[in-house]
Amino acid sequence: MGTVTWTAATGRTYTTKPGGSLFFPILATPTGEVAIRKLATEPGEHRGLMMPRRTRTRAEERNERIAAERRINEQRLKRQRWQFEELEKHRQPLAANDPPPF
Repeated sequence: MGTVTWTAATGRTYTTKPGGSLFFPILATPTGEVAIRKLATEPGEHRGLMMPRRTRTRAEERNERIAAERRINEQRLKRQRWQFEELEKHRQPLAANDPPPF
């Protein structure tokens, strides 16, 4: 039912009751016992130590990350160069902007 029973070091027990059961009493009805199945075979001695195998070595992973970062930087620099060239196309020659001599 969602209740929790705590036992203090002194031996006194405290039982909590969920607050939702006050507002929704229909939800507080018991549903039955939980059936827990036993395992057919016990797990092996080193069961917790199993890890998935790597598809690439750490060095290959590192090299791939570096290559990906370099591709991103190369694209960014290419975009910046293109923007600079576009600005240069539209810039008027400096001589045309000089004021007349007095």
